[in-house]
Amino acid sequence: MTEPSTEEETGITTLSSTPTLPIREFTGQPSDTLTYEFDPNADITLVLRNAPQNLPPSLQGLNRSDLAGSLPVFSTNSSIFRRGKTLRLRVSSRHLTLSCPYFARMLESQFREGTEFQSTGQAEIELQETRTMSFLLLMFIIHCRTRQVPTAVTLSVLTDIAVLVDYYECHDAIALFANLWIKDLAYTVPKPITAPIGVTAFQPDCNDSALNWLLISWVFKDKSVFKQVTSHLLHYSIDEISSDGLPIPGSIIERLNSQRNANISFLINDLNALHSQAAKGCQKQAVKSVQMCTYTVLGALTKHMMDMKLHPTSPASPYKGIGITELKQICAAWTSPEITEPYLPNHHAACSLKSRVAAVLKRHPDLVGLELDDTFGKSVRGRGKETVN
Repeated sequence: MTEPSTEEETGITTLSSTPTLPIREFTGQPSDTLTYEFDPNADITLVLRNAPQNLPPSLQGLNRSDLAGSLPVFSTNSSIFRRGKTLRLRVSSRHLTLSCPYFARMLESQFREGTEFQSTGQAEIELQETRTMSFLLLMFIIHCRTRQVPTAVTLSVLTDIAVLVDYYECHDAIALFANLWIKDLAYTVPKPITAPIGVTAFQPDCNDSALNWLLISWVFKDKSVFKQVTSHLLHYSIDEISSDGLPIPGSIIERLNSQRNANISFLINDLNALHSQAAKGCQKQAVKSVQMCTYTVLGALTKHMMDMKLHPTSPASPYKGIGITELKQICAAWTSPEITEPYLPNHHAACSLKSRVAAVLKRHPDLVGLELDDTFGKSVRGRGKETVN
């Protein structure tokens, strides 16, 4: 049986609630195999290959900082920094099967693990799981050893936990801690800001965490975070949105890309229509400066659209390099030279490029994020990104 893996992005966030401690190094010559006992009456052995070499010799040696991701369990500067240790976890089938339908089906199946357990009452299960520390955290919770469970984790750890929970289907067992961790990290969710020109924008430095939060909010059914982060992706993505190796349902990604492309296409079509309208001439036909007004506005609009590579040929889907919010902000700042008419001040105000673009942008309100519902289905159960931690 094989399990998924995701890319560990350690250090995405720093926990202010976790005390600063020196990095712990477990020196001495490590053995190739290490056994952790979660239950003295264990009947299942989970085998993890390629675990960190300098894990502590016993389960009691792990502290909350190790499991929270706020401190590395090993130092990359250490002379014994190696991977490849075999980690054997002695666990309870009762706890596993009650918490994880994945393991319940496995032990009831006719695969090797199931037949071994059914005939002998014990089984050894090898997992291709490289998220060692996050998996250990999951086992602590499942086996009710909550004193060693941190009350806050990094975004990287929470993302890995979301992948594990989705794969092993242990949502109920983790829900209480997941809600606690999500609340603690709420400040890292991409949040809207008000741009000077009155168009909703988003903080660009939050974009890297958007997909993490998309997965987390979907797995743990957080409707508010899901709507907020999908709104961020719709507004700020400048290329086709992808899952980036995370087990996010394809239906969510497809919906996001469909809405993003449709809104960008709608705005570009309106700008092209504005260009055609400007070419027809000034809106004040009975004044002397009509020709100058027409050429000034049309020339300015053409130049702005050419600078954005929107003219003479419009870009095509997936609109690489174009974000809907950025495009609206740039368009809102477009201007044309002022045209004056003797004895008629502000006579051409309605003709100005700024006024015309403002009228176009009124038809393009800020996008609303997706609603979280059951129509998105399930993720594709697979290995995903690989990391070792």
